[in-house]
Amino acid sequence: CSIRRRGVSSMFNLIRKDIIIHKFTFMILIPVLLVYLMMDISSVWLGFIISIAIIMTTFAADEKSSINKFLNALPYTRKEIVSSKYIGAIVYLLLVISVIVITNYLINQQLPDWKAFLIVTGLVMLLVSLIFPFSYKYSSKYLQFVAIGLFILYLFVLKFVVPNLHDQIRMITARILQFSDTQIVAGIGVVICILYLGSWILSVKIYGKKVF
Repeated sequence: CSIRRRGVSSMFNLIRKDIIIHKFTFMILIPVLLVYLMMDISSVWLGFIISIAIIMTTFAADEKSSINKFLNALPYTRKEIVSSKYIGAIVYLLLVISVIVITNYLINQQLPDWKAFLIVTGLVMLLVSLIFPFSYKYSSKYLQFVAIGLFILYLFVLKFVVPNLHDQIRMITARILQFSDTQIVAGIGVVICILYLGSWILSVKIYGKKVF
């Protein structure tokens, strides 16, 4: 039990370290989130983008060889280092969702649909499940090229193919929010959680074999 408590304490110390180091990033992204929420932009889309931005910012900062050597010199196991990133991703996601809930309540005096947060949570966990193992195996910097390419594609589609893309996204989101089959929703949630756990285990194995 003492070993388990030490492991949990170590992981949360690592998360706390990320929050302290990146506090200025949080101080910028959270106000940006607030501004866009007041512009009546989809909370699902905003929650997803801001969550991924925070998660990948904290992840990329620890990719330098010097940082990895420093972390491995501390009394933390590699499993704890990787686990802190997966737990931290959930913590940052909950932080963003909390800001959205509070802001919506203060502005509109109502709470957003809980299904919207399930969508955000599912999308973030799904993307993290794919990104983290790839980044541990190679490097997250390669994802920047993918992101740039997708952004260019997004602008092209928005300009020449589907000018009302944002309206289409809102319509699709609204249809998903109207979906009421709880068994299917629960099933999708279980699949995403299993994928997240599998990605976690895979990342631990990949990081455990790396040489710095």
